[in-house]
Amino acid sequence: MGEIRLVDFDETDCAQLTRWVNDEGERLFWQWGGGAVFRFPLDDAQLYAHIQSARAKNPVRRVLKAVDDAGQMVGYLELNRIDYENRAALVSRVLVGRLTNRGKGFGHQMASALLDLAFAEMDIQTLALEVFDFNQGALRLYEKLGFTRDSQHQFRVLGEMWTSIRMSLNRRQW
Repeated sequence: MGEIRLVDFDETDCAQLTRWVNDEGERLFWQWGGGAVFRFPLDDAQLYAHIQSARAKNPVRRVLKAVDDAGQMVGYLELNRIDYENRAALVSRVLVGRLTNRGKGFGHQMASALLDLAFAEMDIQTLALEVFDFNQGALRLYEKLGFTRDSQHQFRVLGEMWTSIRMSLNRRQW
């Protein structure tokens, strides 16, 4: 598999992301923890605006892609709601792109790289995230990385009740 690195997501990556997030359920699932800023269908215009908001001075989000050794984008993720004063942020919109890449360790490498970025480079003290209870692979991954469950809430999504679990990790635990 090789080493995964995180780099800034930019306009040239939009077409790939829209291919990965190509139905309403996937869009809701993908954007849940970071807030509903995108509407269906996901398109370049929405992504361009989102990217621009991450380029401001002291941005409230870092929009990132995970690339493999060959420079191919294998995933997408964000640090969102960055609070510089309180040194806190939200991990959101984590997506291993192709279904054939899921379950092969890409998510672990992506999340580990994001923790390094947040805690070591940005001096964030507390990270939080939300994950649906049926996403057992993600729950196991986040717990393996040290995140603990804080609370859970139910929401009606596409006519069904989905349970969202809030998790957090502080720098000392990392």
